[in-house]
Amino acid sequence: MEALSDTQTIPGDMAATGPSLQAESSVAKVQWVDRYFSRWLAAPKGKDPEILSPDLTSLFTNFAPCINDYLGKLFSEVRKVSEEEYPPRTLRFMLAVMQMKVKDLELSFNLETDVEYLPLQMFLNAVIKRKCDQGGQPAKLQASVISGEMEDELWAKGILGDSSGETLLLTVFYLIGKHFALRGGMEHRNLRAGLGSQVKVLGMGREERVVFEESCSKTFGNLRNINYDNKTGVIYPTGGPRCPVAIIKKYLSAIPPNATAFYCSPLLKPKATQWFSCVPVGKNSLSSFMKKIAEKANWDRSKNGPTTH
Repeated sequence: MEALSDTQTIPGDMAATGPSLQAESSVAKVQWVDRYFSRWLAAPKGKDPEILSPDLTSLFTNFAPCINDYLGKLFSEVRKVSEEEYPPRTLRFMLAVMQMKVKDLELSFNLETDVEYLPLQMFLNAVIKRKCDQGGQPAKLQASVISGEMEDELWAKGILGDSSGETLLLTVFYLIGKHFALRGGMEHRNLRAGLGSQVKVLGMGREERVVFEESCSKTFGNLRNINYDNKTGVIYPTGGPRCPVAIIKKYLSAIPPNATAFYCSPLLKPKATQWFSCVPVGKNSLSSFMKKIAEKANWDRSKNGPTTH
């Protein structure tokens, strides 16, 4: 295949480090793959002019029997401007975006799972395995783990604590993520309040503790893994102003009794016994909480965001 022009490169830094699925909108990703595929088809290397389609829309709607051949050729020929091969994650990303295109067109097939496209799936898996065996997959950038010293700093600066509704909310979010290994915004958003809550305070005195039992997540909750054990965890009291059990208890006593979501929005004018409204904190807001904590602490986030684990 001809070397790609600068306008054909992957948006952002995906060519170097693999895709960042949060970097651009779904529309932009689909548009990029559309342009890439059309320019690839325009290269006159081994294409059959009788079944040549001008774009992915035409291929998916009018030339479905040719999908295995055409996409297989694309994945075998795709190169960077420098003629280097793309890393495996980028190829996997391209197929995922193509499936997004299929969904946008309201077509009923699935490139990633349907048996009709098993030749494509097997070919792409073989290409990815070969690239990985050759060391072609760069390591993903990992979020920096918050150390004990960093956590002490958060408490000392009052970023963690129970002095206000916002501070208490961030602290509970931090503690739940740290002790129960919840990371994604949706994992936190799925937590419920009330009788059906996954987070409960049980016992009294020395036996008092916070327990967690997962009911659904991005890993569990479908037919494929219905027999897996749910994630569980326990937090025990430590005493003092930083006791996680006492802080979570205070939070639960300050949200409305009829709240349905675990994370509730702080009231602008809190009452003596109620600091929060029934309005749930959204998934996107929850996803930004660790960023907010890092910004309050003036940590350097130029490379990777912090995580509790």
